[in-house]
Amino acid sequence: YLNLKNKNLDNIAIEKLIDHKDSNKKFITISIMPIEDDWLSVKIFLNDTELFNSKTFAPHCNDSNIKLGIFRPIEKNVELSDISLIIDKINISGQLALKSDKLFFAHIMDNDEFALCNDGSPASFYSSHKLNGDFPEKIMIKFEGGGAALSVKSSMTKFAEAYDKRPVELMSSHVVVQDKQRKGISNTILQKGIINDWGVIFLPYCSSDLYMGDHELKLSGKTFQVRGRRIVDELFKTLTETSVIKPETELLLIGGSAGDFGISANLDIIEKLQVKKLRALFTIWITPSQLKYIEERQASTNKIVPENALKFVNGNLPKNCLDLFVKCGPTDVNISNFAIDDYFIEQHWNDMSSDIFVFTTMHMPRNEKNKGLFNDEIRDEINIAGGGFSFLSDQPLLSNKEFNHVLYDFAEPLGNSEIAPQEIVWNWVSNNGNETKFIFE
Repeated sequence: YLNLKNKNLDNIAIEKLIDHKDSNKKFITISIMPIEDDWLSVKIFLNDTELFNSKTFAPHCNDSNIKLGIFRPIEKNVELSDISLIIDKINISGQLALKSDKLFFAHIMDNDEFALCNDGSPASFYSSHKLNGDFPEKIMIKFEGGGAALSVKSSMTKFAEAYDKRPVELMSSHVVVQDKQRKGISNTILQKGIINDWGVIFLPYCSSDLYMGDHELKLSGKTFQVRGRRIVDELFKTLTETSVIKPETELLLIGGSAGDFGISANLDIIEKLQVKKLRALFTIWITPSQLKYIEERQASTNKIVPENALKFVNGNLPKNCLDLFVKCGPTDVNISNFAIDDYFIEQHWNDMSSDIFVFTTMHMPRNEKNKGLFNDEIRDEINIAGGGFSFLSDQPLLSNKEFNHVLYDFAEPLGNSEIAPQEIVWNWVSNNGNETKFIFE
C-alpha cells in the first residue's frame, strides 16, 4: 500500500534503483498526478515499460490508499512461489508541491475580448498551482521570448522576422488553437523554484510585438491582432482577481530576450501591483553607450529600425518611450523610473548583432575601443543592480551558435571560472548569501 496525504497534491514521482543479480540495473518509477477533480492517475514503470496504470479517488485532505498489484503470466512447471518482488529499505520523502517538469494548469484569458494572439485566438498561460488564495506567496512569472514581426513579408525589409515567417506557436493560443493542456519546463531556474516552494506561471508569447502593442494591423488582406501589452495587463488582472497576487506576494519576473521587453515596457502596469516585493531578471541589457548610439541612429536618415517596422507599436505606452521604442527597453534609465525592489542583468559582448535581428541590444561596431567601453559599462551596470553577469569573450559559447544570447540557465562554468551562470542566478533568486555578480573573461 502507498498512503498519501492529499493536501494540495500536484504531482509525485518516486524512483527506485533495483540491482538484480541476473540483469543490468533497472529503475522502478511510480508516477502519481491529478487528472481531474479528486482523482489521481497512478502509473508504474520498469525503466520505460509501463507495468501498472490505474486511478484512485482522493478527496481533498483525506487519506488515500492505493493497492498496487504485481503479476506476470505463470509459465508451465514454474511454481507460484518462484515469482516474487522484494523491495527493501525504501525511504520516500517529498513535499506537497509540484515535483515535475510540467505545469499542469492551463488558463484562457477570455475576460478581455481584446487580449488576443496574432490570429485572433484568446491568449493563454500556465501555472504550477490552481489560481486561488492558496497559491504560494513566492511567485515566478516567465515571459516567453521569440523575436518580433517587422513586416508582413520578410522581403519587405532586410530582416527575416515577419508575419509570413512566424511559427504558429508564436502567433496562436497554446491552449485553444494548439490544444496544449500542460506546459513542459526545461528551464532549471523554474524547476528549482518549484522544488523550493515557489509558484510558477508561464506566459506564452503570441503577439509578435515585444509585448508592446494594443491594436490591430490589416496586412495583405489579413487582420493581425497585436495585443501584447493588453495580454500582460489582463494576466495581472486575472492573478489579482483570483487572489494569486496579494499584499504578501514576493513577485519575480523573468524575461528571455523578447520577454525582457515584456517586463521593461510594461513596468507602469506592473508597479501598480500591491505586493511585498517586486524583482526582475533581465537576460538582455542596453548599456548607456549602446542606448546613445541607438538614439543618434534613429534620429538620422540611417535608421537601425525602419519606420515601417515600428508600426505595430502604438501610442499606449509609458510617456518616457513614446519617441523611441528602446527607451522602454531594459536599461538603467528606464528601470529607475519605476518602483522595483531589485533586479538582475545579463549582457554579453558577443551577443546578437543588428545584422541578425533589429531589436537586439548590441548595435555599435565591434572593435577594441567599443569592447573596452562595453567592458567598463557592464561592470558598472552590474554593480548598480542587485546581481548580474557578463561573458566578455569574442567567441560563441556553443558551436551551433554565432553569438552568446540568453545564458542565464547555462549549467557549465564559463571561461576560466569555476562557477556557472545558472549558479550565479540562483544565488540571487534564492538570496542564499553566495556570489551574485560575476564577469566571465
